[in-house]
Amino acid sequence: MPFLIGRFMRKRNLLLFIILMLFPVLVFAKNDIYSKNADIYINKDGSANVTETWDVKGQDGTEWYIPLTNLGQSEILNYTVSMDGKDLRFKSWNIDESISQKAGYYGINYVNNGMELCFGKTDYKRHTFVIKYTITNFVFTTSDADVISWRIFEYQNSSTNWENFTVNIKSFYSFPDTLDVWGYGYKGYAYVKDGMIQMSNEGDMGTNYVVLQAKFPKGTFENLVTYSQFETFDDVKNTDHVREYISKNLKLNGKSIKDLRFNPDNLVLAAYKYEYDLPLLLAQLQIESHFGTTNRAKATNSMFSIGSYDDGRNVVKYADQDSSIVPYIKTVKRDFFMNGEKEVEDVLTNFVNKEGKRYAMNPNYERDIMKKR
Repeated sequence: MPFLIGRFMRKRNLLLFIILMLFPVLVFAKNDIYSKNADIYINKDGSANVTETWDVKGQDGTEWYIPLTNLGQSEILNYTVSMDGKDLRFKSWNIDESISQKAGYYGINYVNNGMELCFGKTDYKRHTFVIKYTITNFVFTTSDADVISWRIFEYQNSSTNWENFTVNIKSFYSFPDTLDVWGYGYKGYAYVKDGMIQMSNEGDMGTNYVVLQAKFPKGTFENLVTYSQFETFDDVKNTDHVREYISKNLKLNGKSIKDLRFNPDNLVLAAYKYEYDLPLLLAQLQIESHFGTTNRAKATNSMFSIGSYDDGRNVVKYADQDSSIVPYIKTVKRDFFMNGEKEVEDVLTNFVNKEGKRYAMNPNYERDIMKKR
């Protein structure tokens, strides 16, 4: 018996060798980001001067880029890039150009909800890039605080290994150790030391990202802008928690926050304005369209499947996905909550309207929502 097994193994190995010779295994190279470091200086007017230093080695593709989305009232100014101490030249950016056409250049790729600061890889050797730019209105104000809520580093893509990051933030005065700061989207640290905010990771970054939130005494900075959806600092915190929740769940399907076609802030604003249960809103959004990323939701912009039937009919379309939020809330409050006659617990026990018709045909719909909520 051992002899027969040995003969079988030798034949299998020979067959495997032949297969490998005829059909070589494809190995997909990954780009390496050894570190991203950001040094940020906040001016009295709430603008910020940013210097990012990237230690990288390309293995594939033609460019590196910094995605900046949902900028609100902020603008990006004074954008420059250098590689290994040599200044690159700015040009109108075409993402489809070759690596040789992008070598020595940088530019801006404008996307639906913001922009990407792009710079050519030049080759697949290890390089250090220094990217500088100014963010206007980096700090904004609410009724009770001056606030930073900014996504400093975004998850790049699945073809990139990202190891480490650091962030150091200074200003015109020395930050006290008691300053309230938070870091989201990664495993690591966010604290105040030696008068500045410091952030860093523990372990590889993988598919993580970096969000900073800081609460300053109101009046620390001057001439700050406001946002109607953020009356208080707690409104900002709630919105950041929503973004964090959406980001984590998007990553389970290989997507990121930049794949969204709506502004998460509008979810929070609508829930507050119409006194709707925010966890239920998020749960249904995830179940119905995985936060608007399904093909059907992209085609109709109906993120909550209003007007979308199981037989494939789509009788309702919206101009954009943000426009589908309020009609969904009004429909559910009127037809399923009976304009306040039912509580959330009642609906989650039996999600039917006054005529006994279910919101969804799935018999386990209520249970699925409760798992997400």
